[in-house]
Amino acid sequence: MIGDALDAAGHPDEPGDTLDREASASGQFARQFTTAIVELRAAPRGRPPAPFSALRSIISTQAQIDWTLAPLDQGFRLNVPQSRLEISEELSGRLYAHVVMRVMQHRDQCIRDAVSKLRQSGVIAEAFVGNLFVKLFLAHEWVHQEQRLSSFQYKDSDTYPESVSAVDYQADVGSVEFVFSIIEPSSHRLTERQLISLLITIHIAAMQFFTPSATSGALSLPYFRRLLVWHFQLARIAASRGRIDLRHPSFATEPIIEFPRMSGLMGPKIERGTIQSGLNSGQDARQDIVVAIRDSGDLSRIVRLSSTDDHRTKHLMLALIDEDSCAVREQFQELFDDRPEILEISPSTKPDRLRLILNLLIDLAGAILARAEGSSVVSFKDSDVVEFFDRLELLLRHPLPGEGWEEFQSAFEDGGIRGMQARAKAELGDQWRSARNAKRLSGYLGSEVARIRIRLQWSADELT
Repeated sequence: MIGDALDAAGHPDEPGDTLDREASASGQFARQFTTAIVELRAAPRGRPPAPFSALRSIISTQAQIDWTLAPLDQGFRLNVPQSRLEISEELSGRLYAHVVMRVMQHRDQCIRDAVSKLRQSGVIAEAFVGNLFVKLFLAHEWVHQEQRLSSFQYKDSDTYPESVSAVDYQADVGSVEFVFSIIEPSSHRLTERQLISLLITIHIAAMQFFTPSATSGALSLPYFRRLLVWHFQLARIAASRGRIDLRHPSFATEPIIEFPRMSGLMGPKIERGTIQSGLNSGQDARQDIVVAIRDSGDLSRIVRLSSTDDHRTKHLMLALIDEDSCAVREQFQELFDDRPEILEISPSTKPDRLRLILNLLIDLAGAILARAEGSSVVSFKDSDVVEFFDRLELLLRHPLPGEGWEEFQSAFEDGGIRGMQARAKAELGDQWRSARNAKRLSGYLGSEVARIRIRLQWSADELT
């Protein structure tokens, strides 16, 4: 989790760490802090549904305050009365350097391609990543403050991990969604998938700084679960197809991931040695992965995989402790192959999509009417026009497409443009068939209807 361990002392040195490097990185953190405050004041794109409306409001409100950076002997804290982020230079430098280094050296092809594209477009990749990290850090801490998870409260949070977990994911996902929503596409040329993957990778790298399990060989159970969830979300995004909607219920609400047959290894700490011993002994075969995840209708569903690899779950746990995100993703792949519905994270088919489709139809109606006005032969009665727009207004109040999509298509087919075309034919009789302009208009109507119907049945990618 970005910035939640408050007394960050005794972190093992990263290879090549020096005092000069730490000083330089702390200076970069300070410079990015000033820039991030200004950029976080930008209005997010789009109108989010709950819970992001509240989260965006919290972050936007805090961003309007003139926050300053102040030194602290050890750790960090958010001094709300004085509007200061107080953090030790040693911590800010090591944390900043750790996150940037982890992203720059990442083995995942999506992240490598993102870094390469940044450099090819003239962007300093290290500075871009550092800027994203500081934005995420601030947004995350502002949400925590509103959640009453202050630095004082967090010190003994290991004694009530379920409560912390309940608010933690909300701060995590809220900061990722907010930062994603304010970044101008023209500033980086990354694809949507690359940018989201980059944000989550930065988030995971920051968590790993505070829980250096690759060195210690162990993770507390709460941190193990948090890392597992975010590696799972990163793997889903990499494996999914089509557009990605961060507001999708399966992303906005924390999924629950459990290993039913691994309860013996799921103590207060998850230790590499214990898992490795179980793997070598060949015990506890036929491991399962169970996921409770929200679908597009906001209903939580259970997805279970009885793995064909008797030790897949143990390999996944070891990869998580070893901080090997590529190996973690590989262990999830069989779950995705066996249950492809778990990859659904495309824009929702809720009323906002329906309104967009209907806006397309309204635009189409305007084009047709304009075309009709230019014809000396074909004219539509005012009653037809009123009826058509009444039909659109009625459809705007229609239930979710999933509850009546065929009815919606039928209403469009029978009472919409083709209905207007049929009535015009009946009114004009032979004139419709003989007039050249009318023939052109008839062809235009038919082709536009066909085009819109294809779009109605097309993927949500083109419609949102």
